[in-house]
Parts: sequence; structure tokens; C-alpha cells
Amino acid sequence: AQEVAQALRFAQSEALRTGQYYLVRCDVAAGSVTVARLDINATPPAPDPAFPVLHPLDKKDYKIVFNPASTTSGVSIASCAFGYADGSSGVPQIEFGGDGAPVNLLGSSGAAVKAMNGTGQITLAAGPVSRTVQVAAVTGRVTLAP
Repeated sequence: AQEVAQALRFAQSEALRTGQYYLVRCDVAAGSVTVARLDINATPPAPDPAFPVLHPLDKKDYKIVFNPASTTSGVSIASCAFGYADGSSGVPQIEFGGDGAPVNLLGSSGAAVKAMNGTGQITLAAGPVSRTVQVAAVTGRVTLAP
């Protein structure tokens, strides 16, 4: 949970530092969380291959993978859901704009910046134990909840 929280915080701080949009996307089925810089000129906006985001410690692509062969053995992504002002909910990704605010660039009403509505969260589970990483709608503050 701490690693996922750090990924969200890293994406937000990079967005603030560079003035570019950064994405955190969950793939529940594959058990992964990816951080990427967005190319907002692409239609629809997509991860920018010209600017790969590297993990600050191991300098590899910033992707957390929960699988049995790693130190995250037994951990899975139980849910990943963010809601936005256009009415879309359960969206498995969040973007941070240049001001650090959590938004979505592509929602149910097409390409445009949509503010996050309510608290978004990623819940991780390991057997009977779960931890939730929450993102506050207005500030983008990332917190952990048991």
C-alpha cells in the first residue's frame, strides 16, 4: 500500500514540477499499477512513449506488479475506482494536472479536463487483510486507510 501511495505522490509531484499531465493507471486483472506521462496532443490522450517515467530508485519503468514471484506474493488489487465531475465512476485511472489537482482527461463526455468528484481509491488485499490508498478530490492528498 505504501508503494502504491508513493506512486500516486510521485505522479502528482512530477506533474507539479514539469507542468505536464501524469497518469496512474490500475489494471486489476493483471495486478499492476503504472505511472506515465501523458501526451495530451494524442487523441485520446495516451502515455507518451517519448518520455518514459522511471522509478526513482531502480530506474526501470514505473510499474508495480503484484505477482506470486515477487515480494508482493499474496497481494492483489481488490479495487481501483475514481469518479469524475462528468458522472463517470469506477474509472481505473487518475491524472494529475500541472497544478497537482486530480483530474480525468477522457471521460463519458469525451476529451476534456474533468475534476475528480469525491474520494478515489485503490484497495489492496492479502487474504483477510486489506489496505486502501485514498486520493482527496480537491487537493489530491494521498492517504492510507486500514
